[in-house]
Amino acid sequence: MKFRDEFLINYWWGIPYKYLHTPSGEIDVSRVIEMKEAGFNHIDAMFSPEDNKKMLDVAHSLGLKLTVWDERIREALFNEEKREELVAAAVNDYKDYPALFGYHIFDEPAPQMCEVLGKVREQITALDPNHESYINLFPNNQQAWKTLRRLSHFQEKN
Repeated sequence: MKFRDEFLINYWWGIPYKYLHTPSGEIDVSRVIEMKEAGFNHIDAMFSPEDNKKMLDVAHSLGLKLTVWDERIREALFNEEKREELVAAAVNDYKDYPALFGYHIFDEPAPQMCEVLGKVREQITALDPNHESYINLFPNNQQAWKTLRRLSHFQEKN
């Protein structure tokens, strides 16, 4: 599914871990139901890979889409030596989940990060062409916008 196929409604920062999990560490599904009843059809998971997978299962059971924030993807941006291994491990953990919308790569990058962001995005797309990659640009960072438009990694491919 490409993002243009559906109008997604999301929040920027979701329910913190301590409120989304029970004292025993399980996901409190009633909190996710609250998000759905509030009108959200797309949620984020920014936890450990194990908890992200649990959230993907919960999202699927409720008919929601989910973007995964995985620390391995962020680490890959700053570790060229292990970049391919880290990205592959993250993508392979999630790509077959039916509720997966995509992968969050980075929030508000500096313009000098654009080249490495493009490389990571390209690798994610090669491993999983069925899901989106997301980079949140700070709205007034014109240099990042101009740089990203110039890079082939971010050109529309049909």
